[in-house]
Amino acid sequence: MRQKSLARLMLVLLPLVLVLTACGSSLNPEDVAGNYVLISMTAADHSVNTQSIQELYDQGYVATMTVRKDGTAAMDIFGKKIELTYDLGKMVFRGGGADAPFTYEENDGIISVTQDGSSMTFRRQTAVSGSDQG
Repeated sequence: MRQKSLARLMLVLLPLVLVLTACGSSLNPEDVAGNYVLISMTAADHSVNTQSIQELYDQGYVATMTVRKDGTAAMDIFGKKIELTYDLGKMVFRGGGADAPFTYEENDGIISVTQDGSSMTFRRQTAVSGSDQG
């Protein structure tokens, strides 16, 4: 009886497992490639909104991310430059030996990156064109 129950459970779960493993991101590098600007961020108990970030921009500070078609990306967060790679199948950025999960809102051109309780949200500024992005 136990074997029949187990077999029935496997028959029910198998299609679900197959669907979930096939559900990777349907994004292509061309979908996310572009230049982005930081619009908000949170770290621990502190959040910085768009207005505060704009004040930093007005003072000459820069917080941008360039996502290239070749699977690489670069961040410049107030002078700290970071080179990254990304995996659209797993929806992660990789750099410095760590993975940072991200989401992409295609309609709004928004990338949100999270790691260790901190998050940064970027908005697309321009579409990528030419060979320098990819």
